[in-house]
Amino acid sequence: MKEKYFLAIDPGTEKSGWVLFDENLKPRSFGKDDNELLKKMFDEIEIEAAVIERVSAYGSRVGQSVFTTCEWIGRFTEALTVPVYHMRRKDVKTRLGLSQRAADGDIRKYLIRRFARSNENYGKGNRKNPDWFYGFFADVWQAYALGVAWADCMRVEHAG
Repeated sequence: MKEKYFLAIDPGTEKSGWVLFDENLKPRSFGKDDNELLKKMFDEIEIEAAVIERVSAYGSRVGQSVFTTCEWIGRFTEALTVPVYHMRRKDVKTRLGLSQRAADGDIRKYLIRRFARSNENYGKGNRKNPDWFYGFFADVWQAYALGVAWADCMRVEHAG
């Protein structure tokens, strides 16, 4: 049976964090790459769906970088040839059972508790004994959290 993969993207102005997941939420590939390069990768990977974090201003003033990120969200959405879903960061936190005030470190701790075998090196392990998050860095964590929250949401919708 062919494995099902999906993609999660934490968009940025120039580079975006991304994770390619299998159906067991295992990260199969990940990185933080130039947006143009990531967009070109869409033709090379075989996925069934994608989820992209949506920007929310919550009534605050925003700068040019937020608008540039929004443009990339649109470019990614248009370039993907599979169903594309969007989630806001606050919805990711809620779906993971965290407070709206949860910081990136709180999200990372939740993910480590849920998936890693140990807390060694933030659930990364080491080269000899790699753990679930081996190699994770920067915005890859947020892309992973986004993918987990979306997958959990989809499972609930399909179970009911």
